[in-house]
Amino acid sequence: MIEYLLVLALVATDYNIPQKIAVLEQQARADSLNQQARLELARIFIEQENYPEAYKNLIEAGKIDSLSGHLQFLWGKYYDQQDNIAAAFEKYSKAVALDSNLSEAWRNLAYIDEITGNYQSMLERFDMALANTDDSAGVLYDIGVTYDYMELPDSAIISYKRSLAVGADFPEIYINIGADWGILGNLDSAKYYLEKAVSVGSRSPELFYNLGMVAFERGQADEAIGNFLECLSLDQNYAPAKLQLGNIYEAMGDSVNAYEYYQDFVKTAPFIYRDDIESTKEKLARYESRR
Repeated sequence: MIEYLLVLALVATDYNIPQKIAVLEQQARADSLNQQARLELARIFIEQENYPEAYKNLIEAGKIDSLSGHLQFLWGKYYDQQDNIAAAFEKYSKAVALDSNLSEAWRNLAYIDEITGNYQSMLERFDMALANTDDSAGVLYDIGVTYDYMELPDSAIISYKRSLAVGADFPEIYINIGADWGILGNLDSAKYYLEKAVSVGSRSPELFYNLGMVAFERGQADEAIGNFLECLSLDQNYAPAKLQLGNIYEAMGDSVNAYEYYQDFVKTAPFIYRDDIESTKEKLARYESRR
């Protein structure tokens, strides 16, 4: 049964400073052994998806010092952004073997672990990233997301609150704390944090879906319907909201609307909701048998 939904998206830091390019290129031309300038250029070009220029600068940087951990990390980024995950993993691993203080490399290794669902390894790598990062708020948020993947809401809340304590103030963190409190049955805390997400400007479907769940569990049917409809206005294909609207209307004895939303859910829900799809088909069959 679909209940509260989390924003299971990890946070990576953007790096896009095109105004530095001319200065860095001048520095690299003036000093053929200036590896740092080459690495900075490579980083910028990777983030801009200018892979030919990134490759050129990585090759030049490697001629100066091929055993630089930072160089290997950027090769990892180069491959990672082009979806060559095996090569990226190899380069990131080499980077942390050369320099265990490379927080971003540890973090990106954790992101690769997310693909394979190796959540324990994610936690270990994020812990290594946390020891040397200048973005502790982001890493602590990522640790919270990892605990949510592991279905450990208590641990997730602790990590999210640590992230808030060091300066995090983005909607996803409030949405996830609210959803976790909802999972744990603390509806007052759930609503408090979800409303914090509203106060920082969030208009995400997940936010209004979770606000709908809080209202539904409190028996506030009209408020729940309003939030689920708001969710669908932001994403008309948001299947869980359709299912919950069906559930509310069924509880209210409104078989016409219940049938409509159940039918829409079955028609449009992705396969990950297969168990709910099958149970909803059974409900639809019962409705049809009464006609």
